[in-house]
Amino acid sequence: MSTPNPPTEDQQSTQSPEQADSGGKTTPPAPPKATGSVPTLYRHCKYPEWGRAVIVREQSSKRSYMFEDGQVRLFKKGYYHLLEEVQLDEADALDLATVLGGALERRSGPAEAPSAADKPRASRIGRIRLEERIAFLDSEYSGGLSGEAWDREIRGRGTTTRRKRHRDPVLADAHRLLVERPPDPDDPQGLLDALVNVLEPSDLLGARRREKLAALGPSESAELGQALHGLLFGEVPHPIRLERWIDALSRPPHKLSNWALATIPSALVEPKEHLFVRRTVFGRQATLSGLHLPNKPSAPAYHKALEVARDLARRLAAEGEETRDLLDVYDFVRITLRPKAKETILAGR
Repeated sequence: MSTPNPPTEDQQSTQSPEQADSGGKTTPPAPPKATGSVPTLYRHCKYPEWGRAVIVREQSSKRSYMFEDGQVRLFKKGYYHLLEEVQLDEADALDLATVLGGALERRSGPAEAPSAADKPRASRIGRIRLEERIAFLDSEYSGGLSGEAWDREIRGRGTTTRRKRHRDPVLADAHRLLVERPPDPDDPQGLLDALVNVLEPSDLLGARRREKLAALGPSESAELGQALHGLLFGEVPHPIRLERWIDALSRPPHKLSNWALATIPSALVEPKEHLFVRRTVFGRQATLSGLHLPNKPSAPAYHKALEVARDLARRLAAEGEETRDLLDVYDFVRITLRPKAKETILAGR
C-alpha cells in the first residue's frame, strides 16, 4: 500500500495522517489498563513526526495506537511492521505511558481529522511562503520583530498606555505574582486568584472563561489551585504536570479546559521555554507543518506544537528575525496567517 508524503509548508496534503497505512479508519479505544509492567513503546518508521506511541486496544486483526501528537490511529494486521519498538529506560517509559493514557481518557470519539471545509483553507495557507509572511510583517511593523513598532505595539515598550495586546506587562505581572512572590502552597486558591489577576488586563484568555475561573467556589478553586501549583512548581516532567492541570480543568462541573487556559500558565512563567496556544491561531501554523491540532488540549499534542514553534523560531532567526520568546512566535503566527495577511500576500504576487 502506498503512503502519502508528509505535507510541507509549501504544499499541504489533503489526506489526514490518520488515513496513512491504516485503511483510512480510526476508532475510539478505551484507555489501557495499568499492569504495573513497563509498556512497550513504538514509533512509525515513515512518520516519526507523529511521535512515540503505545498500544491502547488490540483485536484479532487490528491494533489501535495512541501517539504523542494526540491522535489515535488504527492499523490492520499486515502493517504492524511499520511500528518499530522504541527503547527507553523504565522511568521514562512509565512517564510517557502516563501522559498518553491521560490524553486518551479525555478523548470522546475517534481521532479528529481536518474537515472538508478546512482543506481548501489549508491548501491556501500552504501556498504562502515564510519570506512572504516576513515581508508582510515588515509592512505592518517597520523593522519586523526587532523594530520599534513591534516593541511599542506588541511588546508594550516605550509607551505609558497599557493595552491588552501588550506582552511585556503581563509577563512582568506573572513574574511578580507567580514567581517572585508565589502564594503559599498551603493556600492553593491564592495561587489561582493570582493567575486571574495576571490575566485580567490581557487579551490572552477570553473574558467569559476568565470570569468563570474567577467565579469558582472555594473547593473548586482549591482543587484547581493545587493542580496549578503542581504545573508551575512540580518536580515531575512537564508533560505529566500538564496532563494533571488539563485533567483538573476538564472535571465537572466547571469544565474549563481549552488550549488557551491549558497553556497560559507555563507560557507566562517560562516564555522562552513554553508556548501559548490558541487553537484558532496556532492551528494554522500546525497545519503548515503537517500537524493537526486536536480540539481538546493534551500534553502529547502540546509538545508537538511546541516543536513546531521552536522550529519556526529557528527559521525566523535564519532570516534575520530574532524572537525574544515564544510569545513573539505566537504573535508572528497570529498576524501573518490571519485572513487579512493571506489576502494581501496573495493579491500582491
